[in-house]
Amino acid sequence: MTRYEELSKAANKAQTEREENLFECKRFLIGLREGFVEYLQCPDDAFKFADAINLEESNLNEAIHTMDNFFHIGFLLTIPENLERKYPNQTLKYGLKLKKKEEAFIVKLHNDETEFKIHKDNPEKFKEFYEYLFNEIMEIYEEEFKTFFSK
Repeated sequence: MTRYEELSKAANKAQTEREENLFECKRFLIGLREGFVEYLQCPDDAFKFADAINLEESNLNEAIHTMDNFFHIGFLLTIPENLERKYPNQTLKYGLKLKKKEEAFIVKLHNDETEFKIHKDNPEKFKEFYEYLFNEIMEIYEEEFKTFFSK
């Protein structure tokens, strides 16, 4: 085997491993999304995938990008309007980073160094992440309320 053929073989192996890793991360993201929908008890279409760069709604295959050794994806969470007060729907946009490490997935929100190591067969770790995300969203609304009334 020539050195060039060795390089080609190594490149093919690396590409295959990356594709397998990406496939596993996508399956994990689908489960993560479905679990958060169930955790919130919200309609399925209230929590959607979004492009990692512009945070616009997108399908999973087009939404995921690779940067800084992580897969990046966006999520959109639509909060329903309050019919009594006629507030419009609000859509929260979140970026998420993840990578597979051994048999677990490392998950972080963009701009947040809090790291979750989630084994796909450990529901408690998923729940910890869901509770963290829920509390982050609640904090946004509580801070908005405080800021509005402090001015």
